[in-house]
Formats: sequence, structure tokens, C-alpha cells
Amino acid sequence: VNPRKCRVLVKGFSDLKFLMEWMVARVKEKGTWVDRPTEAEVMAMYRSISDFLVVRGDGRRRNEETRRDGQMKWNTTAKNLRSKIRRERRRQPVQERPVQREVRAV
Repeated sequence: VNPRKCRVLVKGFSDLKFLMEWMVARVKEKGTWVDRPTEAEVMAMYRSISDFLVVRGDGRRRNEETRRDGQMKWNTTAKNLRSKIRRERRRQPVQERPVQREVRAV
């Protein structure tokens, strides 16, 4: 097995898992979660949080307003969402920041 290819697959899985967990948490926060949803209910849950998924840039690029936010791939959306969360975390006062879990190397 090619280690580089394996790393790419693991990164892709990690991005997808992050995005799905984030979406489920936001849907539950909004109170629109349905345990055994129909296709229409899934679309309604997605629409309830879709405005959070549109990640605008920081305004540093000149074509910022022409970005096709609704047409990005899911891994690009996950990357942009992580950046947005990091920026928002930096803006919070230190007392309000969530406690980071310690990560140990195995």
C-alpha cells in the first residue's frame, strides 16, 4: 500500500467526519434534528444550517465577492469551515475559550 495514498484517504475521511459531526451538532442546536428522516426532512435539516456552511473570505482578495460558495467540494468546505472556527476562536477572550483536550503521541 502506498503510504502517500493512504495519508490522502485518511485526511479525506477526517475532513468528511469533521464536516458531518459539525453539521449534526448544528442541526441539533437549531432543534430541527429528526431521528429517521425522509429525503424531504434531510433537505429541510440541511437548509436549516446551510447559511453556516457558506464561508466568506476575509476580504483580502479582490474577487472575494465572486466566489462560488454554494458549489465548493465538501473537502474545501471542511477546510474553510475549520479556518472560520479558528478565526472565531481567536476573537474570543481567553476566559470564554473552550478547554483544549490534551493530545498524546502514541
